[in-house]
Amino acid sequence: MRLLAMLGFFALAASAEEAKWEKKEFECERPEKGCHIASCCQYGLAVYTREKPGALVREVKAVGQVDAPPEKVFAVATDYEHQVGNMPYVEKQQVFARTDKDVIFWAVADFPMVSRRDWIVKSKLEKNLPGGVYRAAWDPVEVRDAAPWCG
Repeated sequence: MRLLAMLGFFALAASAEEAKWEKKEFECERPEKGCHIASCCQYGLAVYTREKPGALVREVKAVGQVDAPPEKVFAVATDYEHQVGNMPYVEKQQVFARTDKDVIFWAVADFPMVSRRDWIVKSKLEKNLPGGVYRAAWDPVEVRDAAPWCG
């Protein structure tokens, strides 16, 4: 079964008047570490951005087809402990806390569509919602004494 996967980054609460999504094109550059095969740049993704009122960053989403069951895609996409070497463009990461419903983690990535950056977020995990939907939503969070991990 093919799954239509949507990933949202920097998602904020929706406003009454949603901005329209703009499709973005970018050239894929294989990371020096991680994926070393040509097909890594054949993601088959459509990447969209839009303005979010009151936000300093644009909301980004990627949509693509994945030939795997939703629960498997979700498990791989939310395996924040093992993104370095498995998730293109992720250079460093550290999980601070994990439960069945959320994960607090730090990561550094150098994606082709935005500049290199790091973040500490709380990922809310929702599994097997009506219609077989799996969802991960991210919100920024402060972690005391995170500096030793973020080096």
